[in-house]
Order: sequence, then structure tokens, then C-alpha cells
Amino acid sequence: MSPRVYNLQKRQLFAWQGGSDQDDVTGTGPTIYHGKNRALIDPIKKLLAFSELEAVVSVQIQTVSQSVPGKVIGEMRSCGAAIIHVEDERHLSDVDGKEHVVLNDNVLIEIGAAMALFGERFVLVVKEGVKLPSNLQGLLVLSYKGQTLDMEETVKLMEAIGDMKKRVLPSAGVH
Repeated sequence: MSPRVYNLQKRQLFAWQGGSDQDDVTGTGPTIYHGKNRALIDPIKKLLAFSELEAVVSVQIQTVSQSVPGKVIGEMRSCGAAIIHVEDERHLSDVDGKEHVVLNDNVLIEIGAAMALFGERFVLVVKEGVKLPSNLQGLLVLSYKGQTLDMEETVKLMEAIGDMKKRVLPSAGVH
């Protein structure tokens, strides 16, 4: 079986808070994954539009007919890349009173799914101060400060999106 390459001409991107084979239109862009903070969604959608990509924004709503994980994986499979927003949603204090940032419960699963489905065609947009686990070091990470991206961070995201469009997806056997 030949490798599955997504045609990004129709340009959907799966993004949380996220190929070039002209004959294959299986996946048409990136998905955006998000947590509670939805402030980055509209700016990222506008950036994707400039890159001629359509954003698929994942919404965690369970229905009787489909679970949240099933819905999210289905959305991811319809796309050719992902942008995953990782921020400091929870802060916990240890017995010594030292505060620790805890990642969203689902974000590690979503990152793992993006690694399997998209290979190197995803970007983690990570709020400054959030420490990723050591096994995620080396992934494409864009750090930002505050509540939204500044101009420099926006340009870096545009460059990352351009780079993602050039990368090939893993083979269909991964799905």
C-alpha cells in the first residue's frame, strides 16, 4: 500500500485550541485543539485562511451517538495536520507549597494521536511556563506569552504552517 499523502489544496487543518500529491484529496487541512481558553482560535483561523487552509476546530461535546474521543479522532482523520494549544489550565501545590502547572487531562492523548496521524505535520502552541514531558522534547513547539500571540510569535506560526505544508504524512497503515 502506498503512503497516504494529504492534498492540502482544500486546506483543512485539525487544530486543538489543529502532502502534496495533487490526486489525493483524503485529508484537506489542519485541526485546532483548544482547552478552556478560546482566545487563540480566531487569530489562528485567520492565519490559516491566509495560507489557504480551512480550520476544523474541535469542540468537546459528547452526543448519544458518538463519544468525545471518537468525535475528535474522526475530526483528526479528516485533516492533514494539527495545531494543538497547550496552556496552564490547572495549577496544583505540593506539600511544600510549591506550585506546579498540570497539563489538560486530554492533551497528551491528543498529542500522541497527532504524532501517529500526522507525523511531523503538527505544531504545539505552548504558553510560556508550561513544561512539556521529556518524551515530547524535540517536537515543533511555538511558545507564547500572555493571552494571545504577539507579532513575532504570529510570524513564527505562519512559518511553521508553511513548513507543515511541505511535510509528508505517515503511511495509511498508521491509522
